Amino acid sequence: MPEEKLVFTPSRGYNINLSIGNKKYSNDLKSVRIVSSINTAYQIVILDLSLDSNDTILTDKSGNTPFAKLPIKLSIKLIGMKEPNIPTEDVQMTLQYASSDAPIPPKKQQSEGHTKDRVNISILCVCSKPFATMSKIINLVSIEKTPKEIVEDLVSKTDAKLEYDSEGQNNTKIEQAILPPTALYNQIRYLDDTFGLFLGASNLAFCQYDNTIYIQNLTNRIKKNQVFTVYQLATDDKETKTIIEKCSDGKNFYCTSPPISKYEGSATLAILAKKVNFIIKPKDELYTYKKDLLPNIMKNYGLIAGKGNIDIPVDPYQNILKDSIILRKR
Repeated sequence: MPEEKLVFTPSRGYNINLSIGNKKYSNDLKSVRIVSSINTAYQIVILDLSLDSNDTILTDKSGNTPFAKLPIKLSIKLIGMKEPNIPTEDVQMTLQYASSDAPIPPKKQQSEGHTKDRVNISILCVCSKPFATMSKIINLVSIEKTPKEIVEDLVSKTDAKLEYDSEGQNNTKIEQAILPPTALYNQIRYLDDTFGLFLGASNLAFCQYDNTIYIQNLTNRIKKNQVFTVYQLATDDKETKTIIEKCSDGKNFYCTSPPISKYEGSATLAILAKKVNFIIKPKDELYTYKKDLLPNIMKNYGLIAGKGNIDIPVDPYQNILKDSIILRKR
């Protein structure tokens, strides 16, 4: 059984409480990872626990584990911050069990009186309301409406709140759009692929844990001033104390773990071409072409911070990337 008694409560930091059904697993929780990405429709939460091996293999008559049946509640509260200008963080999440990974050791026939044999179990969860919202099957027939107005009609069929960027949005009225029944996320993706939500790259749609859908113009946002600053503290930095004191205004943060960089530029460019032909669907013609160069596309619509010319280094041996033309259906 889980440890019910709270062993340690920090005086400053985050207080994390986890309950599965009517049992509390806060003391058995080793780590919590909350993944937010522009490539996902909602947040993913990974819970790493250390549990008694007997608890991990108990099943009901249908063979389901208790975690897959019981509601999961996760509470994250900021404690120890009494300054009036700092907003109090209190995040309440209702999670839906998705999958888990845990070893299944031999079970003792008489478990009472024995020392707990703990094993590590990792549970992957998604936020319940955002998952239900973005997976809801919706169909729609729209006449003479902009992509934003169509998205608003789609979201109105759910109980979610919509936050849609106004800068750089596509204001062209679509004469007629027929959206067959499919998930809300797929509907928004279809609108962006076919008509374009913004003059630039979009995050498609992201539903936060509070059931708010954010549709953002990433090309425009990356050119704005930074929202927050993260300092990486060095072990021998004399300004460490000053930085820590500065990181209490909600806009500056510090970390001690090394950042992880990831580069995929060469792999991405390998499937592109320097000259691009777009096949587009005009209102009063069957089709038409729009030609452009890859550097121009990257400069005008790519997620590039700052301004200036975009230089694409090309391997002289990769003649395909240098000379070929690809067609993109739009």
